[in-house]
Amino acid sequence: MEQIRQRIEYIDIAKGFCILLVVFAHVHPATTDYGIGVFFDSFRMPLYFFLSGLFFKTYTGIGEFTIKKVNNLIIPLLFFYALAYLYDAASWGIYTLTAQDTGLYERHSWWPFWEIIRRGTTYHNSPLWFLTSLFEVNLLYYIIYIATKKTWARDIAMIAIAAGGWFLAKHNIVLPYFLGTTLVALPFFHIGCRLRNARILEYTARDKYCYIALLPAAILVWLWAEPIRLHELMLPRSFLTFYFCGIAGTLIILYMSKAIGRLSPIAFFGRYSLIVFGTHWCIIHSYGDIVYRLLPEGNVAYLIVFTLSIATEIPIIYLLRRYAPRFTAQRACIPTTLFKR
Repeated sequence: MEQIRQRIEYIDIAKGFCILLVVFAHVHPATTDYGIGVFFDSFRMPLYFFLSGLFFKTYTGIGEFTIKKVNNLIIPLLFFYALAYLYDAASWGIYTLTAQDTGLYERHSWWPFWEIIRRGTTYHNSPLWFLTSLFEVNLLYYIIYIATKKTWARDIAMIAIAAGGWFLAKHNIVLPYFLGTTLVALPFFHIGCRLRNARILEYTARDKYCYIALLPAAILVWLWAEPIRLHELMLPRSFLTFYFCGIAGTLIILYMSKAIGRLSPIAFFGRYSLIVFGTHWCIIHSYGDIVYRLLPEGNVAYLIVFTLSIATEIPIIYLLRRYAPRFTAQRACIPTTLFKR
């Protein structure tokens, strides 16, 4: 029982580091102007796909699997979009209502609601592209997982898909609903699933060798890392270094979290990372509107906005966890009991 508790704790720590990196990157528009920013940027989003792959399950079949992913990804996607839309509309109505605001009116009228259906993302909460892509990753991986009985065949399929996605990205061929991003990101999800089967989640004697390898791996990632923007398919020059940095950087965070073992404040944000992910966009821009009027934009102002935003997420987590659990993947919105054997 103690081992189970620790295993969950350190995964939550890794997820906590991941969501804090995401929020800070969205607060600081020039993160990649610094070496440390490029370092983290090279694996920030691959880390999310990897951690999702760690807990891949087929359940009782495609029906239950799909409903589970709708509950965990699509319903939160629509909920956080609606929340951001209503917040933006209220802010516009309160603070910027003038006769000349026709452009703002068009952005905040009801028609952009269908933008989330047409494109999988939205002006009102643009980070939601990730939930669209992760839903596609899960469905595509499920199909491949069922179709390929052998692990080696699955590995080959992942390499082929990654190469195909890379080719499309480098030739500026954009697929709808972030499918290009899904193809490129799928191998990170697969590595997470493969390592879970290799008992990476458990504490074993081999962990000490992984801890020793953390510093050399970090040095290599630092030397080879390049900025990436997965949703825009802005990828590094090299196929191999892209996947090396994404996987190595992910394992650095994972094993660092494993070595730490317990860090409750970070684990708290990791456990509710979906809520932070879905709500931080409006919060950071609201605080930015205030702070940047008082201070020049720079590292100090960005740090203040980041700190205020993370502090604000604490009551928001408690509120949404209590009053909207079915819309934030804390409880199932659509029951799956019909699929139980």
